Amino acid sequence: MQEVEAVGRQLICDCWACEGDINSVEAIRNALEKAVRQANMTLLRIMIHQFSPQGLTAVAVVTESHIFIHTWPEKKYVALDAFTCGQTSAPERILEVMREAFMPKHVEMREIVRRATHDERE
Repeated sequence: MQEVEAVGRQLICDCWACEGDINSVEAIRNALEKAVRQANMTLLRIMIHQFSPQGLTAVAVVTESHIFIHTWPEKKYVALDAFTCGQTSAPERILEVMREAFMPKHVEMREIVRRATHDERE
């Protein structure tokens, strides 16, 4: 059996009952910058859009791919998506930083291994 080589890892996280400031552009920017550093990634750009009356969508574009954050402060909920490729980044550290910043009471994380080849046996 031939092992299929992974080109990246995607973490999909739901954070419920968040007690951190998930409606602050500055707090989200700081969390993204710290997460990029901690995960050994290279930041290219951060873009954040704040909705009215609340909530925001943010993306950190990194050399290794991206981190997306979507917040619903009225529900105390954050959706996080982090995709990394290469062997030098540590995407699990992104979640550590976000737990510290958002202070969720409950977190669910799923990981998808991305691959560039198709296994004909599937």
